[in-house]
Amino acid sequence: MAQVFKTTDYTIGKLIEDIEIGDIALPDIQRPFVWYKKISKVRDLFDSIYRGYPIGYLLFWENANRSDYKNIGFEEKKRKIPRFLIIDGQQRLTALFAVMKNQEVLTPDYEKRKIKIAFKPLDSTFKVADAATDRDPEYIADLSSLWSGDGDYAIISSFMANLREKREVSKDEEKIISTNIQSLININKYPLTALEIAPNLEEEVVSDIFVRINSAGVSLTQADFILTLLSVYWEEGRKEIEQFCIDSRKVPEKETRFSSFNHLIKPDPDDMLRVLIGLAFYRAKMKDVYSIIRGRDAETGEFVEDLRVRQFDKLKLNLPSILDNTNWQSFLKILIGCGYKDEELISSKNAVLYSYILYLIGKENFNTSSYELQKVIGRWFVMASITGRYSSSPESEFEKDLNRIKEFRSDEFVNNLEKIITDSLTNDFWEISLVAQMETSSARSPEANAFYAALNKLGSPVLFSKKLVGDLYDPSLKIKKKRLEKHHIFPRNFLVSEYGFDTNKDKAKINQIANLTFLEFEDNIGISDAHPKEYFTEMRKRFEEQPSEQSINNNLEETLKRHAIPENFFDLKYDEFLNQRRKLMAKVIRKAFNNI
Repeated sequence: MAQVFKTTDYTIGKLIEDIEIGDIALPDIQRPFVWYKKISKVRDLFDSIYRGYPIGYLLFWENANRSDYKNIGFEEKKRKIPRFLIIDGQQRLTALFAVMKNQEVLTPDYEKRKIKIAFKPLDSTFKVADAATDRDPEYIADLSSLWSGDGDYAIISSFMANLREKREVSKDEEKIISTNIQSLININKYPLTALEIAPNLEEEVVSDIFVRINSAGVSLTQADFILTLLSVYWEEGRKEIEQFCIDSRKVPEKETRFSSFNHLIKPDPDDMLRVLIGLAFYRAKMKDVYSIIRGRDAETGEFVEDLRVRQFDKLKLNLPSILDNTNWQSFLKILIGCGYKDEELISSKNAVLYSYILYLIGKENFNTSSYELQKVIGRWFVMASITGRYSSSPESEFEKDLNRIKEFRSDEFVNNLEKIITDSLTNDFWEISLVAQMETSSARSPEANAFYAALNKLGSPVLFSKKLVGDLYDPSLKIKKKRLEKHHIFPRNFLVSEYGFDTNKDKAKINQIANLTFLEFEDNIGISDAHPKEYFTEMRKRFEEQPSEQSINNNLEETLKRHAIPENFFDLKYDEFLNQRRKLMAKVIRKAFNNI
């Protein structure tokens, strides 16, 4: 059997040099720098190298004059067609290059950011740099300064001079510090071995090697593997998906409907891939879809090229629908119409993505009227959110839903979805299960978000105000100080002084979602820790003295009802107040749901 690779020994210094001049780059089958969301991995990498621990092999593909590659970093002045493309080792090499050369990386949110790691020479401690390490003379604030070309002696001397300005340094400390800085500078000489794949291998073979190597760990998902296939067989499709995701994070320069930007969800490529797979194949389990797309024959288990081509044709046929911004924005308006006006109210990304798939299926495959589609998809999304339908084994659960839909007749789409909704949201759910679920202090719980969305949906005023919750919840009004704040109806310090609560041990009970509602920022500050009856009496007086801006919002008792706050709540014991309010909150959510 022909040898598909050879081994080559490198040093970190040589690898960094080759990356800098463009001799080593990334193929399009690679991903953004996912370690950016776990910068501690970068810190730990440098710590391991410093201590001489092994950090694994690298895998390179000798470039056969390919043009579809990405450079590490964004300096292009010295770049050329790379000799090698990184198949395995992207995260490690990107981390080393970014830190040592002070270069930007492309984050999972498609933003350019720098990474700073700090080092304390006295005890060889590595830290993710922050304001504290920047000010602390015990730390080298940015490791990149060690390889800036100033020379070892100058670097050590400068560090010692800064440290001596703050404190005395003993001879023993000076020796330790000098030795440790020198050791860190010398990681340039740390050895790494690369397995170099021959340039004459077909793209599919390289893709297969990439998948097999990464499937042994947890770094990649099945969606990543499918995106790899797209890079090999349909590069344009993958780039369109990536651009859609990038645009969703950028405010357009001028108002336009031809943008995916929104305030509800920032999808990643694997998210939109899930939507594409759902629409094209009525499938949700990515591990099965990977084999399907590769063209695996279900009977023989062999991969058939013609079958692969047909499967990719299905993807190509359906991609325009999922990336159509009219479809996308129309769908998101449905969620906004249900009261979910901001990203912080979305507790389940899966509920959004799967609802979008159902929206597209209803529109494209069942020709459902716009009015009926908006109503049923809105109700489905709320149902999926508050029941946690896709919180456990989401792929399996949604595939069951898709299998049901495959059996629908052309005129059954809406009625059958409604049946699933009503079967899930029984009277017992509304009056027992939902009430029980609300015994939580999680501010981002589906139940809390459903209640806040209900206030938006029902046009409820802010407590002690004539302004609407929905108006102040507008995500386009992002300002330094929020105009809207969550208020403890029974203030925290009141519970401490009157009930003997401990702010740590009883934190969960103090912060029950049933003890929270919305106030304007200034009112929340003014109430502070007052007795509920005292502040309510004072706020009632002020409220009634205000001129009526909106007659519908001029009745404080009605506002209390809208906020699910029991009448004379201030006379109730705290536990009884929580019990009553949970029931009332569930009724408010149900009312909003019935108004969709």
